[in-house]
Amino acid sequence: MTGAQNPSIFREGIKGATPASVYENFQQEALVAKLWGRDITINPLAYSLSQVEWSTFATLTWRNNAKSSMYHPMAEQRRRFDFYYLLRGICQRLRLHTKDLVWYAKAEFGEHRRELYVPSGPREVYRGHYHVLFGKSGLRDISDMQLAATIESIWPKFGRVVAEPFDASRKLEGVLYASKNEFDARGVPLPFEENISKSLSKLL
Repeated sequence: MTGAQNPSIFREGIKGATPASVYENFQQEALVAKLWGRDITINPLAYSLSQVEWSTFATLTWRNNAKSSMYHPMAEQRRRFDFYYLLRGICQRLRLHTKDLVWYAKAEFGEHRRELYVPSGPREVYRGHYHVLFGKSGLRDISDMQLAATIESIWPKFGRVVAEPFDASRKLEGVLYASKNEFDARGVPLPFEENISKSLSKLL
């Protein structure tokens, strides 16, 4: 594809840019190139999400098999109920308002495994978990580390958790990882379960 066919929407204003902004510009162009290349794992929201200033990244798991299941009819509803419990806990402890929080959450089912399921025989079994991005907007003077520590103190009620400050130097990779689309062994899309705060919707 030539430059005329593949115009950059990011090159304007590059003169006088700092090394950091040049690197960010490169990341954005890399994402657009992937989108033009039709990488089907890339979420259509990825570019918009990469424009948000993120504070913290968290991975949330469940001990309860029904809540981590892709097949249980109430699984996603229960996952969201627990996630909202986390949001309320964060706001209570840090004296924030839920309506001000910027967050993006998406269920991921990961690699599948097979196990014997009687009477229907072998079946693909998926265990779901949440990837969550929390934005800086709405946090007032709460630090990234403080938010991460609060998340890790609340979530063990439901399962394992890893929360850490978002690495802004790897924004593109972080957003692609948190929002990626998944497919089963036959190439069929897995359920597209994502949860977006109203405050984030206003930024996108």
